[in-house]
Amino acid sequence: QPFTRVGTVTAEQRRTPWTWTSPSGQTMQANAGDWAVQAGGESWSVRDDIFHASYEHVVGQQWRRHGTVFARPAQRGETIETLEGPATAAEGDWVVRGDDGEQWPVPGKEFAQRYAEFRPPTDTQHPQT
Repeated sequence: QPFTRVGTVTAEQRRTPWTWTSPSGQTMQANAGDWAVQAGGESWSVRDDIFHASYEHVVGQQWRRHGTVFARPAQRGETIETLEGPATAAEGDWVVRGDDGEQWPVPGKEFAQRYAEFRPPTDTQHPQT
């Protein structure tokens, strides 16, 4: 099912590799050049090319999320192979898939804040009579 990315984040590009902890407690690996992204008290990494395709600069370290993804409810205990390493889905998580086939789990509460059901644009042009 398609969803639209919503909201703003703070982000900075890192020059060296680093690790971060997923909501399910796994240690994830980020590479040099990846972006460290924060929103709602959570942090994660985004590969540079994906970041530029998914975020638009607002001001300073503020970025607006844009674009669409596909998502489905996760099965509890399901392992998702992410770009940063394997992550285990918890009860209520969603599995999100980006344009390049990359996948990641998102806790249900965060999913509701970061994604909205996709609504195709409506044609506002009316034929003249």
